[in-house]
This record gives sequence, C-alpha cells and structure tokens, in this order.
Amino acid sequence: MASIKEVAQKAGVGVGTVSRVSNSTGYVSDETRIKVETAMKELNYIPNELARNLLSKKSGIVAIIIPKISHPFFAEIVKRIEGELNQQGYRIFLCNAVGDGVREQEYLSMLRQNKVDGIIIATHMLETSLYESLDLPIVALDLELGESIPTV
Repeated sequence: MASIKEVAQKAGVGVGTVSRVSNSTGYVSDETRIKVETAMKELNYIPNELARNLLSKKSGIVAIIIPKISHPFFAEIVKRIEGELNQQGYRIFLCNAVGDGVREQEYLSMLRQNKVDGIIIATHMLETSLYESLDLPIVALDLELGESIPTV
C-alpha cells in the first residue's frame, strides 16, 4: 500500500496538498487536484483513516457492550442497532462482557483510549460513577445507570 509521501512525490506536490485533496479541505487548483487524484489511483492509495479521525476528532465508531453475544435477544438487538448506525455512517465495535465486571471495566478503559464516538451499553456490573466519568455519550439499553445516562 502506498504512503501519502509516495503519492505526493508522484504528483509533484507536498504531503499537505495530498491531504487537502483526500480530505476535501482547503483550496487546491483543479490541475493539482487531477494530478493528485491520478497519482492516488495509480498507486492504489487508501487514506489513513486513523489520521483522518485525529483531524476530525471523530472515529465513526459506536461501541456496544452486551453481557452475552450468544443470547438470541442480544444477537438480534445488535443486528438492528448495527443496521441503524450503518445508515447514519457509523460502524460498531462489539464488546462481549460475558457477565464479568473485570472484562467490562477493561472494555470501558479501552474504549476511552480508542476514542469511540459513543457507547450503547446493555450490562451493568460496575458502579454508576464509573460510567458517568467516561466523558463519552452513553445510552443504556433496558437498564438504569444513573440520571445523567439516558435509557432506551
């Protein structure tokens, strides 16, 4: 896979110009845009989504934490949530807590570090204050986590 530097070199422009073209930000002349897009196609360049997410401060990912993936209710609800989120341009990150508070806490820690855009949670093994301290949008599924966390 080609790097942004290789695209810039092939198009005869700077890395910033390639970034502006791939992110559709800032001004780039039509002539330069065509050169960059041609180089991107020839090199099969795929923009680095992680870098793009750093710029936009959005990951496009919503985590779903469930107690047991093998339970038919949770399998069906995840399927439907994923369908709705996909229509809104989001992907899901599925976390199977298997009724284990330690695993749930590990997931919450990992999700905070990986900058998901929000969490839908259907398990409650930890203290409410831990969920409230996440500084992420959270929606609880069929359980009460506290006054500041909406429940569906």
